[in-house]
Amino acid sequence: MDIKELKRLAVKGDVNAQYELGEYFNGEDNYDEAVHWYLLAAKQGHIKAQYALGDCYALGFGVEEDWEQAYHWFYSAAKQGYAEAQFDVAECLATGAGVEENKTDAVGWYLKSAQGGCVFAQVAVGILYEDGEIVPQNFSEAAKWYQLAAEQGDLEGQYNLGCLYLNGHGVEQNYEKAFELFTLAASDHKYGSIYALNNIGDCYENGYGVTQNAKKAFEYYL
Repeated sequence: MDIKELKRLAVKGDVNAQYELGEYFNGEDNYDEAVHWYLLAAKQGHIKAQYALGDCYALGFGVEEDWEQAYHWFYSAAKQGYAEAQFDVAECLATGAGVEENKTDAVGWYLKSAQGGCVFAQVAVGILYEDGEIVPQNFSEAAKWYQLAAEQGDLEGQYNLGCLYLNGHGVEQNYEKAFELFTLAASDHKYGSIYALNNIGDCYENGYGVTQNAKKAFEYYL
């Protein structure tokens, strides 16, 4: 559909067209126009428009940065079951961004989001269970959520799960599996974890899951 037809439908109140027009202008870096159309769609209850509008307020794109408004729109989408918005609601509650800090409520939203498949929430829930500061420590639960994130290709999930296998926390100790996960976590040359690289070095130095090789270890420490 060309932009003229999209705008014609959006002006007539077509909520999907309004959202798609917001996406179009967002892609063109015309954030003022993007916010205009996102807002029209969001007011009609369009979940992705509500979430996108929350992002605009959080980042100050097309509007003044306003975390109360960001939280309002994230929450609007979260109530409708949008997992990514549920994660952002949790983050706001955990840090007091745009809403009164409430770490207990944040846990509930992290869980909803993680159950909905949001990889960032899955890692966050894993960390909550591993740290045991807000919820009772449970390494098995941590491993479960890291595993789900790792299966989606998340580098942090892969690294954290590797650490559990390395130390035998919540899973049977398995150096080979740990090495495999550290390798996956380090495989993205742009975003790969420097901690994963260091742990690969440790594995080579100590022969954990791989043939001991001091030269290789030194290369990864660099």
